[in-house]
Amino acid sequence: MVFRLSCCLSISLFSLIIFLSPFAYGQLDYGFYAMSCPNLFLIVQFGVSAALKNDTRMAASLLRLHFHDCFVNGCDGSVLLDDTKDFEGEKNAFPNRNSVRGFEVIDKIKADVESACPSTVSCVDILTIAAREAVFQSGGPFWYVPVGRRDGLTASKKAANEQLPSPFEPLENITAKFASKGLDMNDVVVLSGAHTIGYAQCFTFKRRLFDFKGSGNPDPTLDSSLLSNLKTTCPNVDKSNNMLAPLDTTTSYMFDNAYYKNLVSNSGLLESDQALMGDPRTAAMVNSYSMYPFLFSQDFGASMVKLGSVGVLTGQAGEIRKKCGSQPPPPPPIEVIEQAYTAHSGHGSIGPVIAVLAVITILGAIAVMIGRLCSGRRIMGHGQYDFEGWVEAKCGSCINGRVDPPPPHPPQSSSSGAVGSGDAVAAVVSAEALREVKDEGVTRQHNPSESTGS
Repeated sequence: MVFRLSCCLSISLFSLIIFLSPFAYGQLDYGFYAMSCPNLFLIVQFGVSAALKNDTRMAASLLRLHFHDCFVNGCDGSVLLDDTKDFEGEKNAFPNRNSVRGFEVIDKIKADVESACPSTVSCVDILTIAAREAVFQSGGPFWYVPVGRRDGLTASKKAANEQLPSPFEPLENITAKFASKGLDMNDVVVLSGAHTIGYAQCFTFKRRLFDFKGSGNPDPTLDSSLLSNLKTTCPNVDKSNNMLAPLDTTTSYMFDNAYYKNLVSNSGLLESDQALMGDPRTAAMVNSYSMYPFLFSQDFGASMVKLGSVGVLTGQAGEIRKKCGSQPPPPPPIEVIEQAYTAHSGHGSIGPVIAVLAVITILGAIAVMIGRLCSGRRIMGHGQYDFEGWVEAKCGSCINGRVDPPPPHPPQSSSSGAVGSGDAVAAVVSAEALREVKDEGVTRQHNPSESTGS
C-alpha cells in the first residue's frame, strides 16, 4: 500500500512540475542565464569598460538609453530598432533625435554575447545590465539585475513623443507619467539623480538663461555664478542649441550625490530638476539625499530594478534578436504544389494518421497503468510480469514496517490408545515414507525446471 501511495504521489508531483514549468519561466529571475549563458555578466562588464575608456560620456548615455527604452511601452529593446516599412522607430522621436547614443556599444556587446551564447540573450537584457555597469563603473551603487526579458517586435515614434518626460514639463506632469509606469514620486526624485553624470544640449535649458516663461529675464532661482557660466557656454543664438553643458558641474563623470547638493544651492541645470525643490514632498527627499549619499545609493538601485521591470516581455512573448537594430526576416512562404487526383492520391495521408493513433494509444496505456496502480491493482496483471507483486514479496516487510510470521508447523496426529508392535512397524515405515516425500519436495523446490506432470 505504501509502495502504491508513494508511486502515485511521485507521478502527481512530476505532472505538477511539468504543468507549472512554463509559468516558472514567465518571470524575471536573477539566475535566468546561469546555465544557458553563464558568462553573460562578465561579457557585458568588459564591453562597458572598453566603451568608457574610449568615451567617458558613454556611462550617462547607456543609462539614458535604458531609461528611454523602458519608459516607452516597457523595457523591450524597442529604442534599439531601426525604422522599417511597417513602423517609424523611436530613434528619431523628438526626445531621442540627435540625443540618445550608445547603440554601437550595445551592438558590439551583443555580437560578443552571440559568439558565446547564440540566440539566447535578448538585447533588452544586455541594455539593462549595461546600464547597471555604467553606473557602477562610474563610482555609483551596485545592484543585482533580474533577467529573462525578451525583445519587442515593434517600436513607436508616436509613443516616444507622448510618453517620455520633457525637461520643460511641470513636476505634476512628470509625476503623472511616472505613475502610468507603476513608479511613484519617490522614484521621480531618485531616478532624477541619474543627472549626476552626463551632459545636456543648450536648447533644453536656454530659456532659463534669457527668457524664463516669456518674462524676457533669466530664471530668478538660478544661481548667479552658474547663470554667468552658462551664458558663456550657450549664447543666445540658434547655432548654440546643440552645444553641451554638464548636468552636474562639480563631478560630471562621477556618480555621486552632488546632483542633490546642486539643487539645494539652486544650481540645477534643467528646469525639471530644480522644480524638485519647489514641492515640499520632493524637497524633503532632495535634502536627505544631499546629506546621506548611502541612502541615495540604496534607493537608486531599488528604483532601477523597478524601472527595469516595467512592461517586460517574458516566456514566449516577443523574440530574441540576433541583431539589436533589426528584426529577423520572416520565414519564406511555404510553396504549395497541387497534384492531380489519382486513385492512390489519398494514401499519402495515412502515415500521419497512424502516428497520431500510435501516440494516443501509448498515452492511453500509460493512463490505464497509472489508474490501476493508484487504485491498488497490478500494473501488468499476475504471473511472471507482476513486477509490483515481486517488489511487495521481497520488500513487504520494509515497506509495511513488519516482519513476516514464521511458517506454520505440520499438524500432529491426535489418535489415542495403545500402539501394537504391528502398528509400530507401520508407523516407522510411514515416517520413512514421509521423510522421503519431504526430501523429494525440497529437491523439486530447488529445481523449478523439473516437470511434475507425466
